[in-house]
Amino acid sequence: MCDMCEGTHRVILGLPEGPVILKPNEKWRSTFLNRELLNVFFKLHYLVLEQDTLSHLSFQCLTQLASLSGAIFSSRDASLQYLTDFLEGFLNTTRCDLTANALGLANVISQLVSVFGSAMIAQVPAAVLSAFLDVLTKLACAFAEAAAVDEDGHPQVLVTKTIATFRGMIEASVGCD
Repeated sequence: MCDMCEGTHRVILGLPEGPVILKPNEKWRSTFLNRELLNVFFKLHYLVLEQDTLSHLSFQCLTQLASLSGAIFSSRDASLQYLTDFLEGFLNTTRCDLTANALGLANVISQLVSVFGSAMIAQVPAAVLSAFLDVLTKLACAFAEAAAVDEDGHPQVLVTKTIATFRGMIEASVGCD
């Protein structure tokens, strides 16, 4: 087993895909908490969005980075700073076609909310939170529009997931979490 993952990489059961949480040990702190690393991943992601195979892999990387947790964070403030940096990079990539990338975006958002929680997300700077809630709103609308014309049931599940995330964010921002 690699040094990064030794005893810290775990699978959370209960969701269909069984999401893997990225929990590197504190030896990786300077690497993973470096803003430039996130910037590279988000720039690369933006460049490959038009290529289905590469964008899928890129969304997988972003989903893993959205799950970063554990001893790598020395404090709640460090977690909040990483979350803020992640959301700022993420929001820059949402200028693309939300409908075409809705599933990947929803997976990243779902992972962020699962790992960091809506209460912490509500603590990011107001401008970042507002932009994030705007993306959630646009995604919910895109899913609702798709559900209106798609009979396979998948968009309805995504609408429900997005609305639940949105509701959690609102509850956290008014102290109901």
